[in-house]
Amino acid sequence: MRSSVLLPKGFHGDRFLIEAVHSVLKDAEYFVETGTNVGSTIRFVATKYNAIQCLSCEPDENGFRSAGCNTQGLDNVELHNVDAITFLNTLPSVLPATGKRVVCWLDAHGCGFRWPLREEVDFFTKRYPDAIIFIDDFKVPGNDKFGYDQYDGQECSLSYIRDVISDDAFEIGYPTYSEHTSSFHPLRGWCVLRRGEESNTAIPHCTFETV
Repeated sequence: MRSSVLLPKGFHGDRFLIEAVHSVLKDAEYFVETGTNVGSTIRFVATKYNAIQCLSCEPDENGFRSAGCNTQGLDNVELHNVDAITFLNTLPSVLPATGKRVVCWLDAHGCGFRWPLREEVDFFTKRYPDAIIFIDDFKVPGNDKFGYDQYDGQECSLSYIRDVISDDAFEIGYPTYSEHTSSFHPLRGWCVLRRGEESNTAIPHCTFETV
């Protein structure tokens, strides 16, 4: 779900989601986002973690200009006025494939267009297999309190991306709560993908299963 105004917190203001992302961001070197919108989430991350390099893309010209204004003065933010696929094609020149701790927030999906989500998941699970990958607006199995995106035969769910996850070493985590904690946004689903060998990194408020 996209907003045309800067929100006071990123990640929908969902306290439990913020705590889950914080558990991995505190040790990260890069935060990579697709779908900047007006910059609410990347501003939130870049302000809180000024040692993390934050990279994001937004193809919409108005959204990109707003995001630029909203992140002005944050030296650790790099915005690209391109679509997600173009952004991914240029990312390897900026971000080495190995030796860096990367957290991704994939949010370049919604209504009115073909999603790049499958290409994003394929790219990150292959080229950055040690990254921690969060996907926004995701269907949470067995819990209809969480909203999720679906449009024109595309459903933001595991069934939509399962076959492009690079190998069976990955596991997927879903939220274990149903409480609505945001003061400005409805409850939205999410998931997190990680390689099984990363399971020694505890991520609160979610439970994992094999992909």
